Amino acid sequence: MRWLVGAVVAAVGLQAVDADAAADLRFGASKILLLFEDSGGVSDDVAKADRPVAANGPDGRSVQLVVDVIVEGEPNAEFQDPPTLYATARTRPEGAVLFEKAWPIRSIGNFGTAMRSFIVDHGCAGLEVTARIEEAGQVIDTWSKTVDITCGP
Repeated sequence: MRWLVGAVVAAVGLQAVDADAAADLRFGASKILLLFEDSGGVSDDVAKADRPVAANGPDGRSVQLVVDVIVEGEPNAEFQDPPTLYATARTRPEGAVLFEKAWPIRSIGNFGTAMRSFIVDHGCAGLEVTARIEEAGQVIDTWSKTVDITCGP
């Protein structure tokens, strides 16, 4: 039976890896994008902004953000005991939780990444997004971004 499992894993292009590969996971180029309710379009990555971001403008009006959290690792890796990705979005400066979720990372894709996304209302205020990867209670990597948003003229 063991050879059958190995053949199936090889056939789909995934490789079972040990705990050391999970320890090599890290955050990639994660993004935060304005979601425009007028058009359904998204902005460029506002996580890179070093000043307040205008949510209303020529591209439309935004009341929500799309957050793409990207984890990098060994391409095609599959974890028997998957590490967990935790993500939280909080208002600034109050710290009220707007979103909180944990996802198991069961595999890494062909290009060496796995992505988990979520949408959060920004309320025309500052927002802090934090994420961490844990395995067996140990933090492997962390990521944090703060975005200041304005909706005024």
